[in-house]
Amino acid sequence: MRSEVYSKEFKDAAVKKVIKLGPSKAAKELGLPVSTIFGWSKMYGMSSSMKTKKTKSVDKWTPEEKLDAVIKTATMDELTLGEFLRREGLFMANLEQWKTDLTNGLKSAAGRPRKDPELFELRKRRRTYKRIKRKDKALAEFAARVVLLKKAIFCLEWTRTISVL
Repeated sequence: MRSEVYSKEFKDAAVKKVIKLGPSKAAKELGLPVSTIFGWSKMYGMSSSMKTKKTKSVDKWTPEEKLDAVIKTATMDELTLGEFLRREGLFMANLEQWKTDLTNGLKSAAGRPRKDPELFELRKRRRTYKRIKRKDKALAEFAARVVLLKKAIFCLEWTRTISVL
């Protein structure tokens, strides 16, 4: 059993081969045991020279980016699609959800009537009329309570004056 010391650059290159070819093929090509390749993959798999661009989380994608991703992936074969998903940090479920969201959004936008400014003004006037009517009723009720209260006070004072006599 020989004990050789390999440079960091060699290990990075070996890990890159593992990513491209797979662990067993890379181990055969380099003449190393598979366990060594696995160990290097763990240790140097995301070293500074191997880091790719950071992918943003799925919930930070804008609607335009989501639409672009759905359009791009529509014609991709499985291998290209898998590479795209890994590169962007996505799952197939994300794309499927975005597709359904987009189609549902298009369906609801197509079924929605256009906003008519005259209709908007008419609805605004109706709401205002209903508010005024409700406030008038509240004011009338308050006025009736005030009248009843005055009558009650008058009656109390009248009974006091009669009892004094």
